[in-house]
Amino acid sequence: MINYLASEKYRLFRRTAFYISSVGYLLISCGITVVYKNMSDSFFETTWLFYFSNLLITVVINFFMVVLFNSLLMGKNEGVLKQALAFGISKQTIFLAKLLITLGVLLVVFAAGVILTVFLGETLFTADPEILKDYFISISNFLPLFISMFVFGHVLTMLQISQIFRILVLFFSYTLAGELLHGILRLFVRNEQLSHYFPSNLLADVVNQFFERKVSPMPENWIAGGIVVVLCLIIGLSLFNRKDF
Repeated sequence: MINYLASEKYRLFRRTAFYISSVGYLLISCGITVVYKNMSDSFFETTWLFYFSNLLITVVINFFMVVLFNSLLMGKNEGVLKQALAFGISKQTIFLAKLLITLGVLLVVFAAGVILTVFLGETLFTADPEILKDYFISISNFLPLFISMFVFGHVLTMLQISQIFRILVLFFSYTLAGELLHGILRLFVRNEQLSHYFPSNLLADVVNQFFERKVSPMPENWIAGGIVVVLCLIIGLSLFNRKDF
């Protein structure tokens, strides 16, 4: 497992797309800074708008980062996978190694983006401890949903689902599925609450809380995200082990 992890890390760090996407991700905060640095506070409080924009962009951009990073070590290159299997590496090891490497590196890039945002916000805008606290809480509320999205995308990638279909499934699951589920359940239960805990609705709540300045910790996000991760790993590993290459 350790040797295969090292091999996958070497392959990832040789991919040009990895560096381009990581640098581009970090430049987003710089671009937002340029837009808002000289903006008047007469309409919006610039510090709040800076952090809200970064949070909103983080939610949107990380969707594409999930799809990209999931493809970096898999893509359409079945040859490397078949070679690993020929050397006696188990499918479970391959599945988990690719997940751990890509998720670990993406979380480092994500953390670097948060640190850069805070540095720019506290250095170039009016410091506001309350807004900064809300931003950190919102990021912590978003993180489990982000991880669950990545693991779900990893399963789809390892099962060699087409990239277009992966994008559509992830987009639907984390934007529209909750409202659709709510509409269906209301046909049977008038005051149903189950759909509120669907990832898409929880993700919307993260953004809405910050926008309304009513941010609070959301432990339900960690519970829902954990359930999605566990289900994806169990079902994904089972299907991947049965797949022929």
